[in-house]
Amino acid sequence: MHLLELETLRGGAEGELGDSYRDHHVMEALWRRKRYDEAETRPIAGIERVYVGHTVVDEVLDLGNVRYLDTGGCFEGGRLTLVEIGRSERIYSVDNVCAEEKAICEFQ
Repeated sequence: MHLLELETLRGGAEGELGDSYRDHHVMEALWRRKRYDEAETRPIAGIERVYVGHTVVDEVLDLGNVRYLDTGGCFEGGRLTLVEIGRSERIYSVDNVCAEEKAICEFQ
């Protein structure tokens, strides 16, 4: 959608219609899986990198400029994965030993 179209909608979309329109697109941004399901590698224009979760992957996965980081840290057999954002983009990943024991662990 072009900026002009968005501004037109925003100007004429007050109240319920505006809320509905906004809520729909917020939910799409949060939960849409089309890029992952179709293994879409075309980068998102005008954005250097997007980091996402809530789609569990075995290993950190890059599809275009979208990086999938959720390696199931809250599930048995999963891993907690972090990425150092910046120059190095170094990835840290540790096995989840807490889920099996149903205990609270400290990440050090």
